[in-house]
Amino acid sequence: MTSKPEEIGDCYLANGSYILNNYILKKANPDGVFLCHGKVIGAKGSKVEGLVFGHAWVEIRGVLLDFSNGKTLAAPLDKLYENGRIIKDSVKRYTPMQVADMVLKHEHYGAWDDEN
Repeated sequence: MTSKPEEIGDCYLANGSYILNNYILKKANPDGVFLCHGKVIGAKGSKVEGLVFGHAWVEIRGVLLDFSNGKTLAAPLDKLYENGRIIKDSVKRYTPMQVADMVLKHEHYGAWDDEN
């Protein structure tokens, strides 16, 4: 079963804003920082358990950060890819400069590709 992102939360806005506020506005663009858009499988016990849906998160050198829905999640990236919650083939990674370009081009925070 799939669901539209707007039915789930604010992940595209929250995580895209984090990238723009912390990397573009501060003129920092280190290697290994990406905004990611991809498909994920809802966690067991959550209101989205078992759903496959488009999601956005931040990856910084092996750590996943997620600021959606007013929360802050930090987790080892390899564990989330290993346990299958992130569908690897669906992931698109954007550098901070690419995020700024895409927000200006599309006038929203995502998803920007049809797959997500």
